Amino acid sequence: MQTHLERRGLSGRSYAALRPIWSRGYTTYQQGIHMHLDNRLVDIKDISPLVNTLSQPSERIWLLYPREIQSWLKALWERYSTPTDRSLPTA
Repeated sequence: MQTHLERRGLSGRSYAALRPIWSRGYTTYQQGIHMHLDNRLVDIKDISPLVNTLSQPSERIWLLYPREIQSWLKALWERYSTPTDRSLPTA
């Protein structure tokens, strides 16, 4: 992507970046929420897949780029994602 930007006269280092974003999970939940179920207390994250997911830490990585290359980047992604053709567009 940086090479593509350079060809368009834009600094690849200035106009493209990867930014990691961390989530510690739902911190209010860390003390636990228990439900009375079958005569015993059960942690709600063991019952609810949603609560279990929200309480887990996670990482996402954002790709930042100028709007001008969005169509090129989308084509690159679609071509790369196709299992039968791994060639990359150069334009």
